[in-house]
Amino acid sequence: MSHHDTPDNNNESRPEEISHDRSDNNQSATRKKLNKTYNELKSRVQKCISSWHRKFLVSTRSFKRRLSNLELIHWNLFLTVTLVVFTCLQWWATVKAYRMSERAWVSVKEIFLKDIEIGKAPSGHTRIFNSGHSPALQSRVASFIDFGPINVPPDSFPKERNNADDSLTTIGPDVTQIASVKMKGELTQELFDLLNEKKIRIYVYGRITYDDIFKKSHTTDFCMYWNGSFSGNNMNSCSGGNWAN
Repeated sequence: MSHHDTPDNNNESRPEEISHDRSDNNQSATRKKLNKTYNELKSRVQKCISSWHRKFLVSTRSFKRRLSNLELIHWNLFLTVTLVVFTCLQWWATVKAYRMSERAWVSVKEIFLKDIEIGKAPSGHTRIFNSGHSPALQSRVASFIDFGPINVPPDSFPKERNNADDSLTTIGPDVTQIASVKMKGELTQELFDLLNEKKIRIYVYGRITYDDIFKKSHTTDFCMYWNGSFSGNNMNSCSGGNWAN
């Protein structure tokens, strides 16, 4: 074989090598397309996430702003209601104090007992005084004289209004009114002896009812007993039965 008949390996390519080069080129192009598609999808996803995040932040700020405004309205309402309640309480306290200072105050100033003799019915008079700054309207006095054990004054007001003065009167401020009272029945020897032995007492007790100028009703209960004297202020206060509102 001559030298010119020897195949030239440098200038001629084999079919297998050409096929392999074309396959590499196709894979490279496919990877580039995939990378491009991936990058585009990634970019779109990032844009969507970024857009959603911005909208979320905007809606969150708006919600917080609305919530803050609602809380502010609630606080303003609470403070307003508190102020109104405090003002009403203060006003009512002022009105109550004014009424307490200007209303009528009726009490028993003195009770004098007389006719404590055998065969007579003990009687006396009750001095009722209004120490308030306004008249006591529709005042009524019911007073009684009765015997009772030592240190056990009548605790309950009697249901029957014997010896009660049912007439309605008005007692002006700083005015004293006198109400008379008389026991039903005469003082017997037996009762007189028990009085001297200090086994019983003579009690004068009763109730005063009246209205003040503010149309509120009041009650004064009183109870006193004879201290054995026949002159002057001969009555002492009972340990119970004295009350007023």
